Amino acid sequence: MAVAPRALELAQTVKNGRWARVREWWEQEHIFGYGLIMPAYVLIACLVAYPFAMAIYFSLSDYWVGSPGGFVGLANFREIFGNEVFQQTVRNSFVFTAIALTSKAVLGVWLAVLWRATSRASASCAAPSCCRG
Repeated sequence: MAVAPRALELAQTVKNGRWARVREWWEQEHIFGYGLIMPAYVLIACLVAYPFAMAIYFSLSDYWVGSPGGFVGLANFREIFGNEVFQQTVRNSFVFTAIALTSKAVLGVWLAVLWRATSRASASCAAPSCCRG
């Protein structure tokens, strides 16, 4: 025999040892699935959840760079909502959004109607025959 019997016994005990139990546990489908998705969860926690939590903490405290800030609660929000410049900025944002959305919708419909009218008259339309009127 090329391999001593004692070596085969040691190989068998390693096979049935702790690593074999860990491998058997890891190869269960539900455990393996969680193991594969865990790096994505850690990445999301590091790149999204932590900065979000810190933003909430900083918004509720009187924090300045280089000095510890005390908890002030919603006082920061009361101060900014009472500011005239902030209120005017919010109004301007809503007006701009309304004008931009309305003009995009009107321009899009107008161009679609114009394209449809010209494509009926021309024989070289790129649209399939089911789209022609």
